Amino acid sequence: MKLDDILKNVSGSIPAVDASLESRIYHQAIGNKQVRSHRNIRLALMIFILAGFALVLFIKKPYKNSYSYLSIIVYSKSDAGYYSESLEKENAAFLGEYTFPMDVLPGLPMTFNCDNSLLAISVDNGEFALWHDYEITQEDDGFAVFTPTQGEKKGLEYVGNNYLIEGSSTIYWVPHESEHNATIIYKIIQNREEISAGKIIITNENGIYKATLKQD
Repeated sequence: MKLDDILKNVSGSIPAVDASLESRIYHQAIGNKQVRSHRNIRLALMIFILAGFALVLFIKKPYKNSYSYLSIIVYSKSDAGYYSESLEKENAAFLGEYTFPMDVLPGLPMTFNCDNSLLAISVDNGEFALWHDYEITQEDDGFAVFTPTQGEKKGLEYVGNNYLIEGSSTIYWVPHESEHNATIIYKIIQNREEISAGKIIITNENGIYKATLKQD
């Protein structure tokens, strides 16, 4: 058999691709592309949602676990005067001696700074007081300066064992004679929501007061 005849026989045995088969192949290919496209869209949406959720957690995290937005200044009494000190987490700060009601100051002063937030404080022993006659500032060497003020209010104002601070304020904790230890609880509030809380433990050891900051 000649080569030409062999080739004709082989080509004749191969089935032809008709129009219907071509159409099925085409639509199957298009369908696979659409399935992959839908899967890619769903995957992209899931990634977008997870990224947004992670961003929300990242934005809220500093408000829950950081002291960067709250500062507490306490004042240690010494022979040279009062020395200002930032109250840091878990570190005890000595406040010195205080005898109620014979001391020069009406209580143990503390300055709270909490910008753009409300600070609710409460104490289980003693009470809080505001001294409208003086403002406390800190010098470069750390010593506190008591400067007379000319505000509308004068004198000493006792505000009980609960007080709400907006922004910044110096408040005095007044220990009563038999109440040498106390716990001051604070809550930071933004948009009517409590975003952080902690407490200041005040103890008296041999007539010397000290304060320790703790976070709940």
